[in-house]
Amino acid sequence: MDDNSKNAEIGRVLTALRPLRLMPADSERGLQDRIGAALVASGIAFEREAPLGRGRIDFLTASGVGIEVKRDRPSRGALLGQLTRYAEHPRVRALVLVAERATELPAVVGGKPCAALCLNGNWGVAL
Repeated sequence: MDDNSKNAEIGRVLTALRPLRLMPADSERGLQDRIGAALVASGIAFEREAPLGRGRIDFLTASGVGIEVKRDRPSRGALLGQLTRYAEHPRVRALVLVAERATELPAVVGGKPCAALCLNGNWGVAL
């Protein structure tokens, strides 16, 4: 899959998730349930809690977009380390972080395209 195709798949995931709004009572698990429902509604096939060697990513689409959900705000270093580990896995072709607060990420993590979607008002999308 070339970079244009990977970016198109990221765009498809972002389009599916962009309408979501963070609810004050959302736990991370509740948010994941709503993300799963949005992916299903958009016809995006996925595996939940997909095993990736040393860890599990919250969602992995059939096209290889790994989706990590963060309700809290981990340190930038810890988050980049986690995403880099996921990017090393051959099943992952691109990454999307869905977070409560705006989080700046590089456009490429571990050699894979990466984007972030902020659900706190859902105003920030970076590609």
